[in-house]
Amino acid sequence: MSALDDSPKTSRIDNGRPHPARMYDWFLGGKDNYPVDEAMGRQLMALEPNIPLITRVNRAFTQRATRWAAAQGVRQFLDIGTGIPTEPNCTRWHTRRRCCAAAPRGRSTTCRPTPAARS
Repeated sequence: MSALDDSPKTSRIDNGRPHPARMYDWFLGGKDNYPVDEAMGRQLMALEPNIPLITRVNRAFTQRATRWAAAQGVRQFLDIGTGIPTEPNCTRWHTRRRCCAAAPRGRSTTCRPTPAARS
């Protein structure tokens, strides 16, 4: 799409190629991924077996950082590139819950730029 072309660009999810958001979902034990994502995840785990642990540590850091920022007075949160909402640790839900636990009037929103990460 050019700068002058304002027609909508159609997005198509390619489930024949692995996608980082779906692989992250698989590492966290989610259900929104395809066999190709699992296959690539297993290949990566052959190189670095701690990837599932790393993804959980990353998720925990986001939660701690949100609580800390809310305690410091931040009242608006933008969760960029949050990926697929993986249950039971849905990023958007956790960011919102952490934000509002420390600051009941806090607000959060998300931005998912890729079609594979849209719910």
